[in-house]
Amino acid sequence: MRKIHKTVVHCDEGDSFVCFKQGGFCKKYPLLCDILHDGDSEFLTEQMTEMKFADVAFISDLIKSQLGAQFAVCLPDKDLIFVITSDNQGFDGAKALIMSAFYEIIVDNSHDEPLPEDNEAYEELKKIENSLELDFLKGNIASAFAKEINGKKFICNNNPTGIKDFSLLFSKKEGEFRYTNAQGEKTIKFGFDKNIFGKFPQFGYSNEVACRPTTDGFLYDCAASAAWREEKKLLLKIQIIDKYFANLLVIFSFKDDYATITMHKVAHGFMEEYQGEWVAKLL
Repeated sequence: MRKIHKTVVHCDEGDSFVCFKQGGFCKKYPLLCDILHDGDSEFLTEQMTEMKFADVAFISDLIKSQLGAQFAVCLPDKDLIFVITSDNQGFDGAKALIMSAFYEIIVDNSHDEPLPEDNEAYEELKKIENSLELDFLKGNIASAFAKEINGKKFICNNNPTGIKDFSLLFSKKEGEFRYTNAQGEKTIKFGFDKNIFGKFPQFGYSNEVACRPTTDGFLYDCAASAAWREEKKLLLKIQIIDKYFANLLVIFSFKDDYATITMHKVAHGFMEEYQGEWVAKLL
């Protein structure tokens, strides 16, 4: 048994195997998969080496989904290899949608001969490509309650994030989340019905080498959007869009002079300071 450090799809004659990026230790087919993220790697790999593509749903249940759908599919009868390295962290249905689209759009429409030119379809494809934009939160862009807390400071109870206080500032279709943590004062600008692009204000995260802290002031690029889900409940979505990817959802729920803040991050090896739930009181 050995550990393989590169992703290789292995196909026996007449069989179609699925190779997830998380991969692992492999006895029977040592070039089947990459490193397994966590869990019972020996069990998972033994399962994967024996499975045909029809078992992809079961494999999907076995493999952790934090990396957001990174896998390969080999179809020998079609002379086709499909590899995808997407990042859909936090979206559990990503693999099912990708595999469904792969079969319905590509496999079911594949032929031995090349397709004829279709300029009309090509132009339509270009329009779709040019219209794509990064996802942002959808919902109400305003709440009458916003003016009651606009710019006011809330003092936080002790909490896992180390955030000591925060305030929210609103102006038309934009806003700011200001807070103080162990590194000092921070600000994240966000948009309503749109993303605001900027820098995620947490120092020390990896740059060129994963899991190696930086000390040169390096910051990740991010995009932030918000929406009012209820009159006194604000959702803030922050997406890390840099060398590494992550999602952070922040929920602010207000009642009287108190706020409950919930932070849930989907990230590998960083943003540990942005996970938890606590209560804050209006100053």
